[in-house]
Amino acid sequence: MAAENVVNHPTTVVLPAKLKRRFLVDELDFSSWEKLEPWFVQLSNREINSVAELETWISDWNELDSVFGEEAGWRYINRSCDTQNPEYDRAYNFLVKEIDPHVAPYINGFNTKLINSPFLNQLPEGKYDIWIRSIRNAILIYREENIPLFTAVDDLSQEYARIVSESTVVWEGKELTIPQEGNL
Repeated sequence: MAAENVVNHPTTVVLPAKLKRRFLVDELDFSSWEKLEPWFVQLSNREINSVAELETWISDWNELDSVFGEEAGWRYINRSCDTQNPEYDRAYNFLVKEIDPHVAPYINGFNTKLINSPFLNQLPEGKYDIWIRSIRNAILIYREENIPLFTAVDDLSQEYARIVSESTVVWEGKELTIPQEGNL
C-alpha cells in the first residue's frame, strides 16, 4: 500500500469543549431529586408571553434535557464498561430509580405546556416541526402508571448486559467474553 493511502488514527480522543450554559449552573448536582427539582419547577412555572419567550423556554428546556441526558449517558457507559464496579452500579441505579420517576411527569408537563402555548403556531416555520410532532406523540402515549414499568425494564436490561459481559467461551484455546468472540 502506498504511504499516502495510510491513515493515521489518533490514540487519544479529544472531546469538544462544553458549551456555555445559559440556564443551568455549570455543575448541576445530581446527588438528590431535591437538588434537581428546582430547575424543573422553574421551567414548569415560567410564564410565556411571546414567541421570543417561548423560544427561550424551549432553549432552556433543551439545555436541561441535554445536561440530564449526558449525565445519564455517562452513568450508563460507566456501568456497562465496568460491570464489577459497585459505585458505577449504585450511581446508575440511583438515577434510574430515584431521579427518573420524578422527571417523567415534568417532561409530560413541558410537552403539554408547549403544545398548549398560544405562540406555538407562531414559531419559525420548519424549525421545530419534527420535534413538535414527536412531542404530540409523546403526549398521546404518556401514562404515569408506566413509569415503574420503565424502571423495571431498565433493571432487566442492565442485568442482561451484565450477564452477557461476564459470560465466556473458549475459542481456539483462549477464554473470551461473548463480545470479544463476536469480534473475531
